[in-house]
Amino acid sequence: MKFEEQQSVSGHGGVIGPNSEGKSQEITGEDSGRALPLSVRRTIVFLCIFASAFLQSASAPAQEIVVSIPPQQEIVKALCTADAEVLIGPGQSPETWSPSPGKMLRIVSSKLYIPIGLPFETSLRRKLKGIAPELRICTGAIPSQPDGALDPHSWLDPEAAIKHARAIARCLKALPGKDARKVDAGLASFEATIRVGEEKAAELLKPYRGRTFLVYHPAFGHFARRFQLHQLAIEKEGKAPSARWMTEVINRARRLHIRKIFVQPEFASDAVGAIARSLNAEIVELDPLAADLSENILRIAEKIADSFGKEAGNGKAPE
Repeated sequence: MKFEEQQSVSGHGGVIGPNSEGKSQEITGEDSGRALPLSVRRTIVFLCIFASAFLQSASAPAQEIVVSIPPQQEIVKALCTADAEVLIGPGQSPETWSPSPGKMLRIVSSKLYIPIGLPFETSLRRKLKGIAPELRICTGAIPSQPDGALDPHSWLDPEAAIKHARAIARCLKALPGKDARKVDAGLASFEATIRVGEEKAAELLKPYRGRTFLVYHPAFGHFARRFQLHQLAIEKEGKAPSARWMTEVINRARRLHIRKIFVQPEFASDAVGAIARSLNAEIVELDPLAADLSENILRIAEKIADSFGKEAGNGKAPE
């Protein structure tokens, strides 16, 4: 079990909020007789925003556990029947998300934060070390990634999802007041559910091993490897495709008789429409961040299997 032990700031520590009499502190420049320096004005604006976030956060009940994405919420619920707070909301992209002051306050007031290996988490963990050094962070739940890997969506691989759940279970059992037997029972139930979904997905995709499906954002690499498929992505290295790459994608997709393009709700691109028109292809939504992880793995398998179809050609990945 790996914890990063960090201190939860008592009373939110250095957070700017109401004074001891319940009144907001006021800062004015009236006695100076001239405008405040730009740096001071910026500081005042920042403190006002942070104070507003504090008041809004204080009005909501604090959650014991905070997770990065919705799929983790299902795991925590299965393991300890607790509702975890999720940082990434519907339609938000983990690639561009950053925490608001309100979200930071929600994290530092929790007992446990569970990351999953997304890009924003590195800087977030550095900030948390500075402002809440006693906050527990379940670093053992961060999956290892091959050097240079750009796809952090490991939870779409059922085996990786189970490893993540096991790491979360170890962290939960270390929390005061948690019943280890109940956590272990919840873990066993979650694993069984994921295994059933994995078996059904494998059966669906078995006839299509070696086939290629087309996506805009490359979020399904772990899923593809688990079920012996190939992912062809329109987006390249986190950037919109160049004209040259779009032409390459169109040519490859034609050779593979691809007739569907998979997109995520939080990603939109004119390139998808242009390629879809060139291929006379249908645009289909796949959501790697859906909260119902066990069901979503099977749902993704069903949509990908359907995209191959009976008349889709051999669809083998090019050498």
